[in-house]
Amino acid sequence: MSERLPYRVEEPRTVESWDPFLIGDVLDARAEHTADLLFGDGARYRVGPEATTHLSVFPKHNAVMVTTPEVAITMRRPSTLTMLDDTAFFDTCTETSHTTVVVGRDGTVNVIATQPLPEPLTEPEATDELLSNGNQQEARRLVLVGSVIHEPHITETHDGEPEIRFPIATATDESEYYNVYSTKKHATRIIDKDLQRGDPVKVIGVRHEFPDGDRIYAYGVKKTVGGGDGQRP
Repeated sequence: MSERLPYRVEEPRTVESWDPFLIGDVLDARAEHTADLLFGDGARYRVGPEATTHLSVFPKHNAVMVTTPEVAITMRRPSTLTMLDDTAFFDTCTETSHTTVVVGRDGTVNVIATQPLPEPLTEPEATDELLSNGNQQEARRLVLVGSVIHEPHITETHDGEPEIRFPIATATDESEYYNVYSTKKHATRIIDKDLQRGDPVKVIGVRHEFPDGDRIYAYGVKKTVGGGDGQRP
């Protein structure tokens, strides 16, 4: 079985109606009214245990603002919204770029800014530092639907942070499989889902290239209904 097979990339499911209450349920935050001179009326959420991450959405323009004590982000172009159990993904695309802002229920915020990639991918750093060190051209956001082949392997990184690894087989073609991993707060959320062999899942993450094959760094994993049994034919 090869780990270098082409990836099956799915377009994120667009949420047509940005229901403020649905977003609030996902992020475990109450929707408050807000307004902006450019975008008009919207909803604001104070996210995380200390409520220091503020997310504002403006459904009329599909615009997004995110502020933390460290950064402020505004997505002015119309965005699409994808939601998992505890994470919201806001995407905006142009002909030359694709930007994703990821907001977690725990208040974490990640930005993936992707430019067109050369083929084959150049070798990135073999750590999840790629997600935050500004070298975002080595990552490509994708959505995979499949089944867990083996029970996840849970360990710790060299600095004592949680790490989880597990392979999945795609739901449409179980001859293709992908090695999924995650660390730190993302890993903690995935570990809490208690994944088992055969569980059907949706994985949202980015692709990394390693010397021994490509891997998927998962921002979020959701158990789904149906799918294969995760066993090899």
